[in-house]
Amino acid sequence: IENGGSFLYPNEVDGTGETGSNFDVTFGYTGAYAAAAHGLVSATITSSSVVSLDQQVHQFDLSGAALFIVALPSVANQVNLDLYIVDPLNQPVAASLNEQGTDEMIELVSPVDGMWSVYVYRSDIDGTGTSADYAMYSWIVPVTPGGNMTVVSAPDSAQLGETDTISLAWPVNDGEWSIGAVSHTNWETGLIGLTVVSVESRGD
Repeated sequence: IENGGSFLYPNEVDGTGETGSNFDVTFGYTGAYAAAAHGLVSATITSSSVVSLDQQVHQFDLSGAALFIVALPSVANQVNLDLYIVDPLNQPVAASLNEQGTDEMIELVSPVDGMWSVYVYRSDIDGTGTSADYAMYSWIVPVTPGGNMTVVSAPDSAQLGETDTISLAWPVNDGEWSIGAVSHTNWETGLIGLTVVSVESRGD
């Protein structure tokens, strides 16, 4: 359980090879509470290539998004690719820089509406001018609840000091890497948290 204050919940839960998951939340207040499911969203895979010390840029409209995730899995031949994200005002907001190679991921919760840019930069020095191919995974999870993941059971109110279980279900996810989220809302104050749900079954 993570996130201090008046409400404790996990930032992320995994559902590899499963069709559901459970997690606990603990309340530090008494009052309104609701859990809602967003997604699951299958990965969008963008294939491209880049030469040494150069970059490619990919744009995403994140209007109405509760969550945006972009990932670069490992690339062959020790190619080192890094990720940078720039907001609609052209301000850098996040980066993933794995110095040991390519294994990058960035998560943005509640991004502002507009067109965002993701830069893939190749930082290794190749010297041959050869392009390195990559497959970038991305997910835009909508702020509006809905999709093929359902909240099977969850508390409908908060009681100070109580721990309750939220149960989720989704269809069989053969060969997919899908992501969704559970929003935690206090109707008196609005959104109080978001739990990312990652369902990875590409290797099953």
